[in-house]
Amino acid sequence: MAQIFVSYKRGTDGVESIVKELEKVGYSVWFDRKDINLGDSDWRDEIDNGLAQCEGIIFCVTSEACKSENVRYEIRKAISLNKVVFPIALNVVENIEDCLSEVGLPTRQHIESFNSIDKWDTNFEKLLAGLESHKIISATKESKNLRRFKELLENPNWSKEIIDNKEMWIAKEDSLYQIEIDSEATSFTESWSTVFPDKLGSEKYYVNLRVQGVIIRQLHFVYCDGGRVQVPLPKRKMLDGKLVYYWEENSIEFMVAQLIGEFYIYGSLYDIARLTKVEVI
Repeated sequence: MAQIFVSYKRGTDGVESIVKELEKVGYSVWFDRKDINLGDSDWRDEIDNGLAQCEGIIFCVTSEACKSENVRYEIRKAISLNKVVFPIALNVVENIEDCLSEVGLPTRQHIESFNSIDKWDTNFEKLLAGLESHKIISATKESKNLRRFKELLENPNWSKEIIDNKEMWIAKEDSLYQIEIDSEATSFTESWSTVFPDKLGSEKYYVNLRVQGVIIRQLHFVYCDGGRVQVPLPKRKMLDGKLVYYWEENSIEFMVAQLIGEFYIYGSLYDIARLTKVEVI
């Protein structure tokens, strides 16, 4: 679940409404009033952990927040971690450029305003669109999109195209749903991947599930046998002291592999499973 860190000055009206609405649409929100507890030995460590784990920061801009030592620390720490910061104004802020500059943000950065009740819902939708444009997807929306992906994968009516030198699979029923084969790969070896004639000819790469151009899930796939075989990366578990590799038959990875996988002379993913001793459960 995508986690959002909310940076604000205590006493600012409207912050809890933002948090509540974000949680309602499926985001996990780091919010100091519920994530820093009485007795925590070092609250700054808690903040650092929250910033490290989050995917984006919503900065509730007020004149007081820009002067707050704690808020300045949070935003500058976020920038140092290469986190995306989304400034929103919860009330009228004079000299907004000076305010952004004080916390280390670009002075021309776009800000959504939440100080008008009439435009609150519209601007919240814009905020959600901004989060999604940076691939920060709520659990609720991701789940809906994954369910739709599974529905479309049950029908093999997909077209294969090359776009920007990348292999793409596009659902004919709904072209907003696409599967992208990442062109970058890294060297890979596990015991199951060495049963092929080219024992060391394996590489790991990403398969990206896209909806409206936004990646909602990255799947790990593996080229084996010098690229002649392409299958999802198996999961691992210890069973009776033995390492077991397995694929989940109803998983999105397994379904995608049925569409885009390469099985060479071995026939199917099930045949690959028997050869490699990867269990299908």
